[in-house]
Amino acid sequence: MTVARHAVITPPGFSPRLLRAEVAAAYCGVGRSYFEREVGKAFPAPILIGTTKLWDVRDLDKAIDALKSGDNDRPRLEVFQP
Repeated sequence: MTVARHAVITPPGFSPRLLRAEVAAAYCGVGRSYFEREVGKAFPAPILIGTTKLWDVRDLDKAIDALKSGDNDRPRLEVFQP
């Protein structure tokens, strides 16, 4: 059985705080499979609401900052400087 998902129309400038995996991965600039593989390592664990896994944008921002500065167990990312 397939459950249809309906698009939610949001007002201009509206940004949700909690993101599903595919959107969280895109927010971080990586593919979903890479993102899910790195959850608990480079990226934070999700919040569970019922059975839905959601990522807090603020936690993702902290993880990205840690990757840039090398403040985690992952190798430091090289930041492109034009």
